[in-house]
Amino acid sequence: MSALQTEALSAQSVKFAAITREKGRESSTGRTVETFTAVDIETGEVIATKQVKNWGSITPSQSVPAEGVVREAARAAGYTITNEKGEM
Repeated sequence: MSALQTEALSAQSVKFAAITREKGRESSTGRTVETFTAVDIETGEVIATKQVKNWGSITPSQSVPAEGVVREAARAAGYTITNEKGEM
């Protein structure tokens, strides 16, 4: 197998994910909710999700760790995060 064929095969096996962030409120309690989700770009499959809930505003000390958990779960599943500085 040539180097070009090997490179093409390895490029096909790369999986890409995007991290989304949704803000809202729980209808039943009125609590602020942020949901972080890692999504496979090609298939739309949800890889990981994490919610943060608070009675007031959600602070960076709450949201940053939640986003980190989702990013690490996607990486552990073999994904490259496309909407992250330093990658892609």
